[in-house]
Order: sequence, then C-alpha cells, then structure tokens
Amino acid sequence: MLKMFRTKKKGFTLVELMIVVAIIGILAAIAIPAFLRYIKSSKVSEAEGMMKKMSEGAKTYFTSEQRYSKPVTSGGDQPWHKGAVPGAGAAASNNYGMPVPWSAYVFPGGTSLAGLCSTGVTAACDPTTAPKGGSKAIPNPAAFTAVSLEGATLKKLKVSFEDPTYFIYGYNQSGVAGAAAATISAYADFSTADAKTHTIQQYVTVNGATQEPIISAGVTSNEFE
Repeated sequence: MLKMFRTKKKGFTLVELMIVVAIIGILAAIAIPAFLRYIKSSKVSEAEGMMKKMSEGAKTYFTSEQRYSKPVTSGGDQPWHKGAVPGAGAAASNNYGMPVPWSAYVFPGGTSLAGLCSTGVTAACDPTTAPKGGSKAIPNPAAFTAVSLEGATLKKLKVSFEDPTYFIYGYNQSGVAGAAAATISAYADFSTADAKTHTIQQYVTVNGATQEPIISAGVTSNEFE
C-alpha cells in the first residue's frame, strides 16, 4: 500500500548528459571565435575612423590655397613653405602670406617632413612596435608640440594623438603638384603567435589634369594577425 504513495524519481541518463555536453561544445566552438572576431572588428573601426580623418584632412589642405609661411618657431602654420622673413635683407622679397604656385603644392609636411608615427617617432612607423594582443599604444603628445614640424603637420591633418589607441598610425608624404602623394598606415598585432601584423594602408594621390586629390580605399593585409 505504501508503494502507491512513493514518488518515482528519475535522473538524466549518461547518454543524455553526453548529448547536452556535445551541444554546448558545438555552440561554444561556433560562438567564441565569432565573438572574438567581433571584438577585433570593433577595434578596427577605430583605425578606419582615424585614417578617414587623416586622409580627408590631407585632401582639404591640398585643395585649399597654400601660402608661404614663417618658420614654425615664429608661429608659421605651413613651415614646409618657407617664406622670406621680413627684414632679412634688401634683396630678399617678403613673400610671407603670399599664395604658393601650383607647382609647389604639397600635402601637409611637404618635402621637409621625413614622416611621423603616432608613437612620437619622426619617421615611418615600425610595425613591430604595434600594440599586441588587443592592448593599446601609449602616445607621446610631447613629440607633437605646436612649435614643431610634426605638430604643424597634424594640425593640418586635423588629428591629434593624445589618447591610447589600439593601432599605431603612420603618415608619409612625397612629391609636389601632380606628383604629390601621401600614405596613411595603421598597425596592430592582434595575434602574438607570429611576426605578422594587421596592417591597413590608405593612399592619397593627385590627378594631374584636374589637380584633384584622390583618396583610395583602405588596403588590409594580415587581417587580425
């Protein structure tokens, strides 16, 4: 009689538990890589935004009227276009503030700048110094003071490197007029398992016939490496 009131208990079988574990493993194998890729993609959006600002700044400067400038130490905003300093001599013409001829048009930095990197290096960026494993690079704002060639260049590019970034950014320019060109680069080492670096490069060239700067699409290599 007591057996009728006893509740029959039943647990999961080993097969059922194995099926559940297998399903969880499959979902994790799909979801975790997708999530990590999403995180890396969100970090890449930083580079896309920064590079767009730099390329648009370079284009805006090139299409504006460029003028002869005082030295940067005297407040000149375009020190790559060196103008004659007032009182430099009777034979020297004071062309400060006068328009630069098309044949001398350049991208910010002109032929005076050897290139710059957001880490404060006044040359091309070294990809091996890119932040690793999704960390951020610490900038060196002191390298880009207002009274430096690099600072004047960044001002014309309309960017500043004051906050930590997932990428390090490089800027190089060359040539004049129709042969002028600028290269903007971004580097990050998401995977520390090899020596490859996630690299994005964007180019700004000039159509010699129309004198119009052309911004290329970003070219990515070693994606998420």
